[in-house]
Amino acid sequence: MAVRGLEETTSRLDQAKRFGGLVVVAILLAAVVVGALILTGLFAFAPVPVVRVLGFRVPPAWMAFIGAFSFALAFILAYVYYAKLIKSSVSKAKEFWVGLPDLAQAAVLGVGAGILAALGLVLTDRILYGVQAAIILATGVGVGLIVVLLTIRLRNRGWTLFEWTRTLFTSALVGGIIAVLAGLAFAGVVPGYVPAAVFLVAWAVCLYLLFRRHHRIEDSVVTRLLTKTGYAQMREVETFTVSVGTGLVLAVVVAVLVGVAGTTPDSMVQRMGLALLFVWPVVTVAIWLGWPSRERTDLVIEDITVRSSTGNREVTVRNNGDSVLNLRGAKITDANDTLYTFNISASLGAGETAKFQIPEIFDLATHDRYTVFTLPYEYVLTKEATEPRVVTRDGRQYVLLWVDQVEEYESGATV
Repeated sequence: MAVRGLEETTSRLDQAKRFGGLVVVAILLAAVVVGALILTGLFAFAPVPVVRVLGFRVPPAWMAFIGAFSFALAFILAYVYYAKLIKSSVSKAKEFWVGLPDLAQAAVLGVGAGILAALGLVLTDRILYGVQAAIILATGVGVGLIVVLLTIRLRNRGWTLFEWTRTLFTSALVGGIIAVLAGLAFAGVVPGYVPAAVFLVAWAVCLYLLFRRHHRIEDSVVTRLLTKTGYAQMREVETFTVSVGTGLVLAVVVAVLVGVAGTTPDSMVQRMGLALLFVWPVVTVAIWLGWPSRERTDLVIEDITVRSSTGNREVTVRNNGDSVLNLRGAKITDANDTLYTFNISASLGAGETAKFQIPEIFDLATHDRYTVFTLPYEYVLTKEATEPRVVTRDGRQYVLLWVDQVEEYESGATV
């Protein structure tokens, strides 16, 4: 009995420490949000309620902090304690959507895009500039029909459903942030309908640029620049780091422009802070999740032999595709995302093979989640293990599979 009581006490203590860690994270997030609002001058526009306690008015900053803290803690607790339920529900919804006919899938995307476009005009009507209901309805229907037609056409051209969905709504996110900046930073200078127009135009332009990137127009100046500088390759190899860095660089450029030419808020520092607050995270997310990246299966493993003298394994790969595969300057990651230099300086034609050596620690096998690093309060950051990947200089990503695994892998990646 004594041992059991001790076990229960220890378990409750661990739970208290775990909950305390979540509270600390929520406090930090709330402090960052409120501090950013005050720095950029947006705090004056925040709908903070007036609360009196014993006849004394609680300062607005305190109320904003309490609200941000409550929201952050609720979100963290929901994710930590209901992650399995959330993932299961999302997985079931995704399976249901994937199981629908192509036309129904296109209709779902069209309705979502139409609602998003109409919502942009509704917000414009309520906040900045009067928009007739007929225009709002026509815009929503028009955008929805365009998206339905594009979805059907791109699916017929080989796009997967999730590739197109990711591209569509990433473009909407970028267009939205540009519209918000246009409305806030240039208030009183540009007409009230400009943010809504900017949103729709920026959405379309960004969608087109991502479409071009997806289809790899080789004579594009941008494509050649991304290849020669190594950005296209590093974006695939170090996705998060490159996304954060790119977002910061673009955010600084936009912040300078908004600070010099903007009007709201009055302070240049606040205008620059406002631009950084909006642009950095949005561009980071857009490049991290929305960058067109197709997994190719043309490069396959044909044989593996072990050298008795060194213990290293020699892998024979074959170009299983129809076009030339340029491996000069390519890099390879194993199943644990450890990066290695690809020591092949050759281009493989259709059906041609090449050999390269990998050390004993190179993990070829796909397995369950593995720990990336340990956090305080006994939290660990884990990641799903994947197949090894070869990333060429121009950013093409090849999943390195055995010859007999290709068909099974492709059948699970066509949605």
